[in-house]
Amino acid sequence: MLKKRLVKSTDLINNDPESTENHLNKIMNVTSHNHLTQNFLSEQVSFSGELNFEGELVINGNFKGSLTSNDGFLVIGESAIIEADISVKEIVIYGKAIGNIKALETITVHEAAMITGDMSAQNISIDNGAQISGKLEIQSKQGFTNYSNDISTEELEASHS
Repeated sequence: MLKKRLVKSTDLINNDPESTENHLNKIMNVTSHNHLTQNFLSEQVSFSGELNFEGELVINGNFKGSLTSNDGFLVIGESAIIEADISVKEIVIYGKAIGNIKALETITVHEAAMITGDMSAQNISIDNGAQISGKLEIQSKQGFTNYSNDISTEELEASHS
């Protein structure tokens, strides 16, 4: 079931791009590359299926299926619940993700994130407090470096104590 939330011109304060960006950032609860996000699924949206996108996509709602983009930047917002295999160029995770995540470049996992699934990328950044259960693989030009066959947040914290 797909619910749409239309942004009315009255929502975009005086059609001022700076005001519009501030308004959308308040709705999204996340900011990214300091430009207006054109692809957005709000908290009120639940979507199932295959989603292919270009550019930037911010998800704050619920999504189940697969997310794919060869050049895309994906933001999983704090209120998002994603059950999907994900393949993108770059991803930033604030919310909950269940499924395997593959990024051509970077995966950034923030403190509030909860991830169940394997992650692979050239660079993986994980903030303290993030909850992760799965395998981490760092890609290099020569192949993968497998950092763990199975890792959980508790094991990470214990190894740094």
